[in-house]
Amino acid sequence: LVSHQLDKVAEMCTSAILLQRGEVVMRGAPEDCIAKYLAPPEVEDEEEDSDRAVLDFPFGNRVASGERIVVRAETEVPADVGEEEFEPLAFLLRNSRTGAIVTVVGTAMCGLELPSGRSRVEASLQLNVPPGVYALEAFAYDRRASRTRGRGSAGVVVVEPGKDFKGQVQLNADLTLLSPESDGG
Repeated sequence: LVSHQLDKVAEMCTSAILLQRGEVVMRGAPEDCIAKYLAPPEVEDEEEDSDRAVLDFPFGNRVASGERIVVRAETEVPADVGEEEFEPLAFLLRNSRTGAIVTVVGTAMCGLELPSGRSRVEASLQLNVPPGVYALEAFAYDRRASRTRGRGSAGVVVVEPGKDFKGQVQLNADLTLLSPESDGG
């Protein structure tokens, strides 16, 4: 199967190959190849690697519609920006078939204050969305410059049939600060 329909690749395939300009970029699980395909492009030397928001799914990336998924992310909060200018960590859910943004939720939006420095956050997101394949992106957002800060990270979430979906998309996010990391390590 050769396709750009990411939901069909995730549904039908047990392994995948990601090509870029005819060259093999990655071989592996469909979810991993889709995440790489959807990830923000790597930009060399533009910003420090510490600005990268790291994303992982400790209990897996499959969930029934209406159920909760847990995702953990690390981010770097610079000391030189104010809260009104900076969303330290935002989660964006994107439809992988259309590329459309479904919804966005962030730490500041949810009232979770992160200290400056490196922090780890756990998000429990209730995926009240139709079944399908979605990209979940994590990044810091600089409101002043109207752009993401750092490179962000993306993962694939497979939403399977569950509760009948009707109405507005909701994540009903519960965000918890797991660990601010000290400068000493």
